[in-house]
Amino acid sequence: MAVLGASVLGLPVSTSHCLVGAMVGVGAAERLCGVDGGGLNFQVLSKIVLGWALTIPLAAALAVLVFLPLRGAFRVL
Repeated sequence: MAVLGASVLGLPVSTSHCLVGAMVGVGAAERLCGVDGGGLNFQVLSKIVLGWALTIPLAAALAVLVFLPLRGAFRVL
C-alpha cells in the first residue's frame, strides 16, 4: 500500500525503504509494548543505513570507471 500510494503521488520510494521502515516500526512497537525479545537490532540497522549511504557514491564511481575507457566512443564530431 505504501509503494502504491507513493507512486500515485509521484513520490520516490522503493520496496527496500518500506521493508526497513516496517522492520523499525515493528521493533519499536514491540519494545514499547514490552514484548519479550522485542526491540531493534541496531547492528543490522546500521549496516542497512551504511549500505544506503554508500550506494550513490559507489554507483557514481562505477559509472566513471565504465565511462572513461569508452569515452572516445561518445565524442561528438
